[in-house]
Amino acid sequence: MRLATRSAIWIVVAATTQGAIDVSPFHVQHWFADGIAVGEVVSVAERTVDFKIEQWFRDRTQAAPHNIRVFRYTESSCTPRNPESYSPGTRYLVLIRKPHDAGAGNNEYWIVIWQALLDGSGFCLDGPVPFPIAAAGGHCQKTVSAATFLDALQSFDSCFTLHDDPMTGSVPSAQMCSDEVLKDWSARSPLHSILARQALEQIQKAAHRDGV
Repeated sequence: MRLATRSAIWIVVAATTQGAIDVSPFHVQHWFADGIAVGEVVSVAERTVDFKIEQWFRDRTQAAPHNIRVFRYTESSCTPRNPESYSPGTRYLVLIRKPHDAGAGNNEYWIVIWQALLDGSGFCLDGPVPFPIAAAGGHCQKTVSAATFLDALQSFDSCFTLHDDPMTGSVPSAQMCSDEVLKDWSARSPLHSILARQALEQIQKAAHRDGV
């Protein structure tokens, strides 16, 4: 699975094709996403891309549409860059924000905050936590397959509840599965383990802050 940005990156919150408004580690972007889906590019316009959705991993609109239109993704940068190019028939994993969600403007379409081109490559998880993610290469010491990466994102919500906090954004607020189930889930891969650890740390921080 080759990253569309083609490099090790911090995950980006992209408001529109006009540029990024924030930079966060992957696990925060994963919590923040209103939608997580796998889809195929069916058409490309100057500012938008149409996707045919194959599978939803998360959809906070509760509509699970078969087709969505998104603003073309733009990588975070201090200087203007052209939006990501797309080719009809290619498949992507996308983390997206729903239309008309809180933020700058009254956006008509979904906004891509992170994406990966699904071409069969794996993911490299080398680096400290919060971790950058890059296409798996010859020098990577810790990799996960595309199937494993998708499994982690698809099944995360079965063990954790996400809560929208006006101050901190979307964060894990409760563990939903048993400790035994979570232990087994975390053991599936290094990515599963990282996502579980970050979620538990966030829940513990919130509990400490609230005096629980």
